[in-house]
Amino acid sequence: MRAYRAALIRESVEDQDVSRDSTVLKLLEIYRRCMAAQPVMEWDGEEKCWTESGVWRFDAAGALKALGQLTRLMGYDAPQQHEINGAGIEELLRQLGEGRTY
Repeated sequence: MRAYRAALIRESVEDQDVSRDSTVLKLLEIYRRCMAAQPVMEWDGEEKCWTESGVWRFDAAGALKALGQLTRLMGYDAPQQHEINGAGIEELLRQLGEGRTY
């Protein structure tokens, strides 16, 4: 019975084109949508309509969640090993800072 259910699930996943690549693309789409700035609307009592307030927002929680899933899927969350070779904390900080751009 378990093998049958597993086969049904596997077939369903294959029918839906669920793969590592498609998952990455979908997570990137979610991230982009969450990062898209949207105007905050406010009610204009005189005009009796919604107008832009001049403030913009984005879905930070959704963007961070999508990024977290992407990093896990891509293996970027794996622990890294750094060799200091007796050079001290300054060398470790230099190694950690390499390749980073701000």
